[in-house]
Amino acid sequence: MEKYILEQDIPVVYVAAREVPEGIGAAILEMEACLKADAGNRIFYGVSGCRNGEMFYWAAANEARPGEAEQLGCRRFTIPAGRYLAKTVRNFREDIQQIKRTFEELLDQPGLQTGGLCVEIYINDDDVRCLVQIDDAVGRQS
Repeated sequence: MEKYILEQDIPVVYVAAREVPEGIGAAILEMEACLKADAGNRIFYGVSGCRNGEMFYWAAANEARPGEAEQLGCRRFTIPAGRYLAKTVRNFREDIQQIKRTFEELLDQPGLQTGGLCVEIYINDDDVRCLVQIDDAVGRQS
């Protein structure tokens, strides 16, 4: 595990999973379908957390231009800059459950932001960086 600083906000377009975790795969496919041929030069993300007692998952990609979410029929969100605790999962496709286990490990650490986000950054076709938000007051002391 390592501390990771996301230097700037990341505007993304996203599709929400209808059910978590069962609908995550469908949301990813729907996100890819929304982007159609424009998916090639994108960074893909997964954003998850708990709101009003309900788990959510958003399959996302970086926004290429302002207003794009509306044009694609998607929603827009900004992944906030800040301090995160991170761990990279190599060859995640060999065992997709590695991602879940990694987030369980990260979420078991002290100093996390209450109600903070979990973020997956798909570095390439095989590797994903898993992030959880650190409480800013705790993060500054480290």
